[in-house]
Amino acid sequence: MANFSGFARGIDGLTPTVCCSVKTYPVPGMLKLLLAQGAQAEVISEHELWLAQRLGVKAEHIIFNGPAKSDAALEWAIQAGIKTIHFNHQEEVERLGAIADRLGKRVRVGFRLTSSGVAGQFGFPVGHPDTVAVVKRVMEHPWLEPVSLHGHRGFHMHSVDDVLGHVQPMLAFMAQLHQTLGWRCLMLDVGGSMAVPTVAPLGRRASRMAWTFGVPAGAPDPGATLGPADYSRLVCSEVLDFCRTHRLDVPELVMEPGRALSADAQSLISTVLETRHDTPFDYAVTDVGTAVAPSACGEYHQMGLASSKADHAPGQERVYRVVGPICHLGDVATPAWQFPVLSRGDRLVMMDTGAYFISDASSFSFPQPGVVAVFGDGSVEGLRRCETSLDMVQRDTLP
Repeated sequence: MANFSGFARGIDGLTPTVCCSVKTYPVPGMLKLLLAQGAQAEVISEHELWLAQRLGVKAEHIIFNGPAKSDAALEWAIQAGIKTIHFNHQEEVERLGAIADRLGKRVRVGFRLTSSGVAGQFGFPVGHPDTVAVVKRVMEHPWLEPVSLHGHRGFHMHSVDDVLGHVQPMLAFMAQLHQTLGWRCLMLDVGGSMAVPTVAPLGRRASRMAWTFGVPAGAPDPGATLGPADYSRLVCSEVLDFCRTHRLDVPELVMEPGRALSADAQSLISTVLETRHDTPFDYAVTDVGTAVAPSACGEYHQMGLASSKADHAPGQERVYRVVGPICHLGDVATPAWQFPVLSRGDRLVMMDTGAYFISDASSFSFPQPGVVAVFGDGSVEGLRRCETSLDMVQRDTLP
């Protein structure tokens, strides 16, 4: 909750709206906790719309993003009157307009923008004449009410320059649209893409050292990445200064800090099933590998010994390759990490696993773990039970 409070703090004169990304942390119990703090919801699919509705999110607190919006989802969103639907590409304009026309309902819409970050299948190029033409066409549509601009940087932002390089082109385009089309932006959604201070992709050298020579990667410098409160103050200050300078109305400022909101809120506990010391590397075979932690082997995540029945004398440590239970060589959670000498039954902890780990996890021959919430007073609440074999085949026809 501290991360949410930091993003929501803002500065005097501008308090941002913080949307929790359902795709980043799709555990209903955790989403419910964030919603109770005042978070709104950012969704990308029909399922996530359903889940937000099931959790009691007000329609006017739901933003619908994503490149693959179904007709059924769009119809529900229009009928419900959600906060806004962000166009991802030109073809969506005609499709959404036709649905709104058939329903006879006016719908609030916006435009996803791309700048120097990753574009691919996402959004409209910021400042491009074709993007201006799309905005003009939507302004002229009888059933579409353009209210917002939206964008993600597309790569992890660490520094002030990273953030300004994302926000400033959006603000400049907002001013351009006001000057050329007379359009007023009511909501500026700067998306997410904030880096996590204690997580970093393994660089080429660090990756080679870990995989080839068994040298654990070094920790990133947390001070090199803006924290939630600093990020919020920076963006709010930039928006206020820009609008004052250009005599523009200050729009509602929305942030969607999925990764930076949830990453350090979750840890992953694994159990050592076997150890092996008769190969060039020492191995710790655990119940967590790429199926449960698909991105872990390519990133730095702090690890440690959570519990052990054995006594570990100081200095008795070894470097282990931590692998999962699946029968293929790629099932590696961490290529190299130093632990006390491990034994069967030891519990290991991997930190900062709250962003996309659960979303990307799969049931590959082994069931997925459960999820519990641990609160500051020491109380524990189960949010998701451990998966069972029956759960893994419940959609199949059994002989």
